[in-house]
Amino acid sequence: MFLFFFEKISIKDSTSSATLSNEQFEQLLCCIESPTTAHSGIANPTTLGLRGFALTTFILSVFNSGDYLINHKLEPMILPVGLFYGGLAQLFVGIWGFKINNTFSAAAFTSYEAF
Repeated sequence: MFLFFFEKISIKDSTSSATLSNEQFEQLLCCIESPTTAHSGIANPTTLGLRGFALTTFILSVFNSGDYLINHKLEPMILPVGLFYGGLAQLFVGIWGFKINNTFSAAAFTSYEAF
């Protein structure tokens, strides 16, 4: 890839020398992590996003089912759960997805949050 025209490379330092072929150099490059794939220390936030989406969907569906499953006196509970766990948490999940270069997670959860 980088050394298309060269047959071999010589690496020399003050004490010894070594020779690498093109294949060995390519294998060495594959072992080195690029800065874009380096671990940032942030865990994958997809689980938090899925749980936030699932819980808010479940609570809203149970509430919409009528008096059979839930009492309407619990209506004030739906808005805070939807805003904070279903909305704000998913916004953070989307931002963390961008931070760890997880494009699908970032796009999906920021879309859920906006909804």
